[in-house]
Amino acid sequence: MIELKFEQGLDLEAVDEWAIGPDKVIEGYEHSLEAMEGLLQKIDEDKEARKRHDIEAREEEKRMRIRQEEDEKQEWLLSHVIYSVFLPNFPYVVAVFSRFSILKSFQFDCSSAEKL
Repeated sequence: MIELKFEQGLDLEAVDEWAIGPDKVIEGYEHSLEAMEGLLQKIDEDKEARKRHDIEAREEEKRMRIRQEEDEKQEWLLSHVIYSVFLPNFPYVVAVFSRFSILKSFQFDCSSAEKL
């Protein structure tokens, strides 16, 4: 048995309220175990939610990377068309557009292109 030493001024009724029996201790442990199980379950749910979030973030990053690559391919194709098709044949393009009155409002000098 544990012997308690009391200092002067300690309320003995308060000590009686603190003194609990073995049944109360067991109930307290059971309550603590339930609380710990709930806490562990919450931790597991949080881990699963973080895993799902990480997976979704990786998938979104992958989709964004694919979109960016497609945009870069389209930009390359457009620049390739402009530099290899449109610019070398610019006089012909202007002549064709001027025949259809598309560029007349822009007032280009198409005389050199029409001679070709």
